[in-house]
Amino acid sequence: MSTPNITVTSPSTGSTVYWSNATSITWSSSYTSASFVKIEYSLNNGVSWTTIVNSTSMSTGSYSWTP
Repeated sequence: MSTPNITVTSPSTGSTVYWSNATSITWSSSYTSASFVKIEYSLNNGVSWTTIVNSTSMSTGSYSWTP
């Protein structure tokens, strides 16, 4: 079984996201059998994570988030 590869294409690492403004999170993927993706972010290099959405369709390649 191949390992899924998902790459976030936007926003890029270190980007500023402004509260109350819609932000488009986009990704590309190669081999994945997953139908859904969980989106999270970390403000401390992965020590802890905050969930943006528990489940959104993998095939869309994007999610609109308003923090």
